[in-house]
Amino acid sequence: MSIVLNIQQKNYIQRIIMDELLKRSINVTINNLELKTARNHELYVDFTSTPFNTMPVLFKSIHIHAFNSSVMKQENHIRVYISVNARYTVFDGGTNGIHLVSFNFELYDSGFNQYSQS
Repeated sequence: MSIVLNIQQKNYIQRIIMDELLKRSINVTINNLELKTARNHELYVDFTSTPFNTMPVLFKSIHIHAFNSSVMKQENHIRVYISVNARYTVFDGGTNGIHLVSFNFELYDSGFNQYSQS
């Protein structure tokens, strides 16, 4: 059975993530939130954000992305886990990342959705 997120579910995930980032003074837009298939044939969520920087400038660029995620079909809903990370590039070209927040979403076709974060 294939799993598909409808546009309302994608928008819900994007809104929750962007709201939480805004609470942390990170004002970005999440782009291209989509389901992808890993090499082990399991589904995961992938997205990136618009690039941003700090004041004063500490890095060449920073963007938010889904580092570790999973999607599972439950009996009456879809369970989505997303670890949201910041990926930054330093001026000498090196890159690194840091974990910001994790979310567990339960998405229902009826439109009733809920989440928890850690």
